[in-house]
Amino acid sequence: MDLKEFVLIAGSGGVIYYGGDQSWFDTKVGRQSGCGTVAAANTTAYLALKNPELKALYSGNNLDNITKDDFIVHMNQVYKYVEPLKMPFFDQPAGGIPFLSWYADGVIRYAKSKGISLRAHWNKREPTFNNAVQYIKDGLRKDCPVALVNWRNSKLKSIPWTNPDTGITSNQDFQIHWVTITGLHDYRPIGQVYIDVSSWGSKATLNFNDVWSNNDILGYAGMIYFDW
Repeated sequence: MDLKEFVLIAGSGGVIYYGGDQSWFDTKVGRQSGCGTVAAANTTAYLALKNPELKALYSGNNLDNITKDDFIVHMNQVYKYVEPLKMPFFDQPAGGIPFLSWYADGVIRYAKSKGISLRAHWNKREPTFNNAVQYIKDGLRKDCPVALVNWRNSKLKSIPWTNPDTGITSNQDFQIHWVTITGLHDYRPIGQVYIDVSSWGSKATLNFNDVWSNNDILGYAGMIYFDW
């Protein structure tokens, strides 16, 4: 189960990015802690792409041909509402987007600035693995990206990820990180569920069993998508 087509961004030299990348921000806070902001930018851009009545959610200049420079404009507009924590008086990161409610409120305020009413669709079911999988399915069936935030989780410390600029695959740390869920592969008959996510301008696949089932002090945090 996948979104119909995610946000594809044209870079130089024929590079195609799969969603935005926090390294494109100008500020140190944005580059180091802007993953939640990028998830919000990905979500709003996708909703604008797929729903003509939500077109205003994209702050770039050309929704029909999204370039890297154009998407950076969009990211910076979203940043004004979904802003990572920073140290007072200093351009130093201090925790990113720490709560689902902070993220959701920022996306809703951004949409309101564009004259659009979005509603956060909270998962009100009992917090079980199967209910979490169903929540992701519900969002994807509505053609809505689902934002996921992970806290500390040693099982997500070394995940294969391909750099879209170089084509080189390396292991990346997905702990304390926001991603955008774009697909789900349900193999529960053999005990596994996988999710496709957008992170750092590329697609990666996470084992949702690992996302959900860990024993670290600060593990899985939550997910959110939006209705209108």
